[in-house]
Parts: sequence; structure tokens; C-alpha cells
Amino acid sequence: MRNKLFDEFLIGSWVTYFDYGIMSQEEQMKRLVELGVNFHPFPFSWYDPETHDDLDDWKETDRLCQKYGVLYGLECYNDKRGTSEEAFKKHIEIAKEMSENLAVFHIFDEPMGCEVKMLGDWVRRYRAENPNVWPIFNLNPSSVSVRRLQTSYEDHLQAMIDAAGAENVAFLSSDFYPFMRDGSFKEYIFADMENIRKAAYDNGKIRTHAFLQAYGGNSCRMPTIDEIRWQAYAYMAYGFKALSYFNMVSPRNNGGSFTEGLIMQDGSIPNPELLAATGELNFELRAVGNEMLNMQTVHAYHTHDISTYYAQGVVETLPEGYYVTPVDKDRKFVITEHEDKDRFMIFNNSFTLSGKSEFYVSGVNEIYVFDPTEKKYKKCDYKNGILTVTFKKGEGLLFKTV
Repeated sequence: MRNKLFDEFLIGSWVTYFDYGIMSQEEQMKRLVELGVNFHPFPFSWYDPETHDDLDDWKETDRLCQKYGVLYGLECYNDKRGTSEEAFKKHIEIAKEMSENLAVFHIFDEPMGCEVKMLGDWVRRYRAENPNVWPIFNLNPSSVSVRRLQTSYEDHLQAMIDAAGAENVAFLSSDFYPFMRDGSFKEYIFADMENIRKAAYDNGKIRTHAFLQAYGGNSCRMPTIDEIRWQAYAYMAYGFKALSYFNMVSPRNNGGSFTEGLIMQDGSIPNPELLAATGELNFELRAVGNEMLNMQTVHAYHTHDISTYYAQGVVETLPEGYYVTPVDKDRKFVITEHEDKDRFMIFNNSFTLSGKSEFYVSGVNEIYVFDPTEKKYKKCDYKNGILTVTFKKGEGLLFKTV
């Protein structure tokens, strides 16, 4: 069985389904596919009393995923952990009956420092037993306390890579939700992006994955489409190869934790325009992501300092005399340098500003920008060393030079 996990840019969701009594699994899957979702790490309704370990249920899920072209994850236990002998045995046995659309075993979420070695051992066991299906896990953001991680964030990432073995890590993955209900914005999200990018790159160019905030509750607020776009392209500017929503389908409201979302647990859609726009964005991201799938991000340079404490000494700023420089010194951008020297990305680091921008670009003859709608490069307005382009709020543009 061949694993398709790395064949294309993935758009997933942590929670993807609600009660099948409201809408069938197939109807829900079809709608999600129409919204650009091609990865279901948990292809079931989370809140059924069943333990999701019935072989016939998984065969039906596998059939639907083949029909609609969805990659999926196997998770047999309601606690969402595969780190037990019982879960391990069921995962391995059920996987033997599934198609190549089964891409991952989800085995753990957000390990503490004391759990790193244990998780690494399980990753190695899964890889040894079934090398065709990758075990995946998701890490804490840096905002959890050092006490919980028992080390710095950089060292936590390295410890996890060492415990699992870099060759066994499908994606170095983490979550970070920056838009707060009190109106604040956690700009130090960029420190996490850079720490993950660097750890992945320095350890054999491991692929990276992140979660996009798409919910509102006690502490967080529901983002706008511009803020969702901003999150996605920020991660892509740092070279991330897969993204998942938290969530396309909202979890159940738990004491006010999840009160706003794209699709609610009762099947309702609070903001149809936002859901439709998110679907359009997903196809755009997949087109750009597929173009960047085999590209490696070496640097993500900010044109302005990130002043927050956590980002100091971590986030890179644009070197003096760099060959791509914004004309307007007041606008904030991130300029991505790739191993492919004829490519670069410019990310509009604003979810409130859009419009035309100019950049000094030296040492090139012509510049082309990737059009995700037509999936091809188009010649840019580049005259007398100045590139003129138009950005949406929070948009990233991929360029090729000759």
C-alpha cells in the first residue's frame, strides 16, 4: 500500500463531522470536499457514544474517502490517543483492511515534557509495524508554561524530534490561536513559526503542519475571512506543507469554550458567506501549496521588528541591502527566501490593509507571479527595478524570476 500523504498540499480539520442523524456521513463528506477539505484526521462524529473501533464502520469510511478523494486518519479510541497496547493492536489490525487513502494513525495531542520519550517510543513502534501509514502527533504552542514543557520551546521541539527520530516524523505540527476575545492579538505567533521552521529544516527538512483558528469561545473570538487568510499565508510564508482548521465543524459548546464556528454541532451555519469564502480560500491555498510542495524555506524575513519578548532573537528581520525591499517603509511584509533561488514569496503582514505595493527587486530581468486560479505564472509589472503588485488582506504571493 502506497502512502499518499505527501502527494499534495493538505487542508484538514480537527473536527469534521456532527451527528449523522442530522446529515449523513456521506453528505457531510461531500460538502467538506466541495469546501476544499482533502484531509480528515478524524473521519467520524466525535460525540457518538461508540468507540470508533468497528471494522465495518471503518470500511465504510474508507469507501467514502476513496469515492471523494479524501485522505484520512485512523483513531479507534474516544480519548484520541493511540498510545496504549489496546489502541496499537486495533490500529494495526484495522489498517490491514484499508486502502491507500488511510494516510495516518493519530496517536497523541499536545504532549507535556514528561511525555515526550513515551510518545517518541510509540512513534517508532508504529513506523516499525506499518511503515505505510504514518503516526502523527500535535505539539503544544510556546504559550504553555516552561514548567509544563520542562524546557525551552526550541529544546522541546528538538527533544520530540530526537525521541521519535526525524525520519519517523510525518509533520512537525503545532497549534496557536492568536485572535483573542478582548481584542488583543498574539503577535509572537511568528516566534513559534520560526522555531518550528528552523527545527524542521535543521533536522532533515521535516514537513510542517499547523492549525488555523476558526472558532470563538471564552477567550478567543471567531476570525474574519481576512484573518483566516492571514493565518494561512503566514504559515505558508514559513514553508508549512499542510494546514488544518480548528475547526470546520465546531466542537460542542463546553462551558462557553466553543460558541462560534463555521459549522455548528447542530448542523447550522451561522455565517454562510464566511463558510463559502473559506471554501474558496481553501482551493486557492491548495493551488499555491502544491506549487510550493517541494520548495524549502530557508528564511522568512520581516520588514519590521516583532517587539514582543518571546520573538526577540528568534524572528528574522530583512537584512540591509537585500535584493527584495518594500518601497513603502511603513507597510509590513514577510519576504521568504527559498532554496530555489529563482523563487520568493511576499506575504502582506496585515489583515486590515490591502491594495497596490511596490518593491525594489535587483539582479533579475523579469518577474512572474503564480496565479492560483489558473495555476500558472503570469508576468508582473516590473519596470526600472520596481515590482508593482496588488495584495488582498493577509495574502501571500509566490514569485518566479528570470
